[in-house]
Amino acid sequence: MLVASDFFERSFWQEWMSGGAGFAPKAGVSEGDRQFDLNIDLPGFKKDDLQVEVKRDQLVIKGERRQEQRHDDDGYSREERSFGSFERRFALPDSVDSTNITVDYRDGVLQVTLPKHEEVAPRRLEIGG
Repeated sequence: MLVASDFFERSFWQEWMSGGAGFAPKAGVSEGDRQFDLNIDLPGFKKDDLQVEVKRDQLVIKGERRQEQRHDDDGYSREERSFGSFERRFALPDSVDSTNITVDYRDGVLQVTLPKHEEVAPRRLEIGG
């Protein structure tokens, strides 16, 4: 059975072995009885700059940032541009119900909820006697 630490470690090694991307945002994963919660810090991104897909047994998260700032001060101007893209792949444990994954983006954090199949969720049993 795959647990949260395995989920994250397997994903790290898959990304490292594939060469990774130029920029890899920080991610955290936690495991509860009924789901995994994956949070990825993406400050400065807009919702439309992000794409989340399930491909076979992987969760694929991609993003591209385009920022331009122009300052006109006291007779001179300055432009700053920041561009970059990333792709992160996370191996999905067999226990994840990939048809019910939900994704939310708020305050620069992408939140992915990966529910577990009902049969793997713990349940209390009656004691007969």
